[in-house]
Amino acid sequence: MAGFTLMESIVVIAILGILAATISTKYLATDDTGGQGPSRLTRDIRKTQARSMTFGGLCHIKQLTTDSYQMQCDSGSNADAVTLTGYSISSFDLRYNSIGEPTLTGANPITVTKDDSGVVTEISINMVTGYPMESTP
Repeated sequence: MAGFTLMESIVVIAILGILAATISTKYLATDDTGGQGPSRLTRDIRKTQARSMTFGGLCHIKQLTTDSYQMQCDSGSNADAVTLTGYSISSFDLRYNSIGEPTLTGANPITVTKDDSGVVTEISINMVTGYPMESTP
């Protein structure tokens, strides 16, 4: 008898489903600039909060220049500076403690302005949960 058993077919379908879910979250969760701009900053803010809770220490994300920022943790987990080419970022220094509570120095919301069109995106930080929310006024 030729062919695949039901169990083999189910295993292959499950593996394909896991691969599809992994690939779709990586490639479909970007904005129209290929993962740059406000969506990139929002994701990095979430990542900074998650790192502070994972490592059990203070982590922060702060503006370095008008178009760049850096994530850093006291535990030594540092990221290179991220430059949002074609965007301007308002001044901010956002810190998370070991349980994810935020402290923000600078304006809330953080504004990200597209240089060529002037479109402004605001990233509001919920000061209770630390969760960032994007909006376009």
